[in-house]
Amino acid sequence: MNSTEQTVSSLFLLNPNVERIIIGVTYIGLALPIIPVYAVLTYAMTTDKDLVANNLYRMSNQFSVVNFGQTLFHIIVGFFIIFPHMEMKYEVIARTAACTLNSLWLAMFPIMSVLSISRILVVKEIISPNRFPLALKAFIVIGWLYTTSVWLFGCFTQNMTLSGVGIAYDLTKLGAPTLSQQEWYLCVPSLVVTCGAYFVIVLHMRAVSCVDMIRKGY
Repeated sequence: MNSTEQTVSSLFLLNPNVERIIIGVTYIGLALPIIPVYAVLTYAMTTDKDLVANNLYRMSNQFSVVNFGQTLFHIIVGFFIIFPHMEMKYEVIARTAACTLNSLWLAMFPIMSVLSISRILVVKEIISPNRFPLALKAFIVIGWLYTTSVWLFGCFTQNMTLSGVGIAYDLTKLGAPTLSQQEWYLCVPSLVVTCGAYFVIVLHMRAVSCVDMIRKGY
């Protein structure tokens, strides 16, 4: 066996940790069947004129695209988990994939917040699904600018790395500790707003249902 063959074979040496192999295979196994679903959904939501004209559906499509991207990069990360020598050989690719996956994950939070708030406003008939308040548009633009900046900075500094079966900031890289802390300030409030908004929607629908039942009773 020559040196080239040895190098290629070493790249495909399995992770000695069996649990990590199982998790890597699970990442890939769960992600692959979802790809056609997201592909069809994204195509439908970007080509249907009625859906494209609806701001709420356009925002939902952004959410689908972000999740689609995460699905694809989970497959890439899964391969690096199964074959750790490949990660070491192609470290730049592995770190860039980790950075991209993290940025796509971050992008979900402002989208979720805007979707939840807009749905409350639509349910309360304060706005129509075809029109968004300027404040919500500004918020989503700021969210995308932040996410894109984090991604570009991460790709440049290579500040994300695979850590076991997940991804984590390499705190030795420029700005990584700060970005790691900022994620808490973005994610936690977004989750609170999103969960709170949907809780209010459920309460509102329940209240409307009770009122209708009372009226019918009389």
